[in-house]
Amino acid sequence: MRTSQGNIGKRIRKRRIELGWSQVYLAKVSGLTRVYICYLENGRIKNPSMNTVKKLSHCLGLKLGPLWV
Repeated sequence: MRTSQGNIGKRIRKRRIELGWSQVYLAKVSGLTRVYICYLENGRIKNPSMNTVKKLSHCLGLKLGPLWV
């Protein structure tokens, strides 16, 4: 089951900040662009692909489930 639209971005931002990472750093370690990270965190990208979610979960040290719960 998915969260309401935009919540995944909020969770990504929260974890990124907890780690003390910039969007630039998260983009570098995930292989995504900073603009994509920004759009995702701000809810402009509502439904990222499962591959993207897996990448971000791995980089942020999160289980896949918490991003979707």
